[in-house]
Amino acid sequence: MQALSPLTGITRTPRSPWAAQPSPGSAPPGDRVTIQALHRATAPEAPPEKACSTSVGLAIAFLTAAAAAAGMTAPASAQAQFSVSAVAQPMGASGEAVERLQEGLGRLSPLRVSGVLDAQTEAAIRRFQEQHGLFPSGGADDATLGVLFNELFWQRGEALSLRPDLPQAGPLKVVVELGRQRASLVEEATGQVVRSYAVSTGAAGHRTPTGHFTISEVTRRPTWTPPAAGWARNLRPMAPGPRNPMGPAKLRLGHTSILFHGTPPENFASLGRKPASHGCIRMYPQDVWDLQRHVGPGTTVEVVE
Repeated sequence: MQALSPLTGITRTPRSPWAAQPSPGSAPPGDRVTIQALHRATAPEAPPEKACSTSVGLAIAFLTAAAAAAGMTAPASAQAQFSVSAVAQPMGASGEAVERLQEGLGRLSPLRVSGVLDAQTEAAIRRFQEQHGLFPSGGADDATLGVLFNELFWQRGEALSLRPDLPQAGPLKVVVELGRQRASLVEEATGQVVRSYAVSTGAAGHRTPTGHFTISEVTRRPTWTPPAAGWARNLRPMAPGPRNPMGPAKLRLGHTSILFHGTPPENFASLGRKPASHGCIRMYPQDVWDLQRHVGPGTTVEVVE
């Protein structure tokens, strides 16, 4: 069912054919419900962000916040990074999204591609999560899909799209909503949203500018070059790879330094939830790869509040 967007004249379709509807008080539509632990790491672009997983993790987060307010430092064990980002997937769900997931997991270990979310698929998801240090929920949330995409893309050289193909559509534009931390592909003629992505835009002091832009260039497997900014003064260029802050692709807005780009797993926690970048528009790696499949130089980008 379509819902009226806060943007005038734009309607929204469900983000995924197998995403559950949110309950009152839950995360915004398109965000996730179960809790995923992420890898600990450091990224050149921004300090690590913290969230928590399970009731124990939630308690640790509250204690950490209380300690910070009192001027104390929480123990290192309480500062692990987590992402509260998952989708409730009912057993028996089916469709192209499930097929893509099964195909991706099947590249790593044998798995039948049936297009139906069954016990074998859930077990394969849980096994993958355990192998990669993720919370073994058995649910294919955005964080799990991001790690899976990185494994296939960087370790095996396979650029497998984990999102279903878009229906036939006319010219598209991209609308970035800073308040919702979402970027949407919108059909220009009808104003209908055909795809939506979780993003993280510029944090305080590095706010992503609003306005109308045009994508000027698209680069796949980019090298990261530290910008001429104080926060990047002592950082060095980084070759393409899973730790590269740009991820698998970057798309530049006009003649600015603002980019759509992927981000490493330690930054997944902020996607769709809070501004945390130095001005660019961060995305899950599988999402920025999907975006560059559908737009290119000349595509209009609107950044709105």
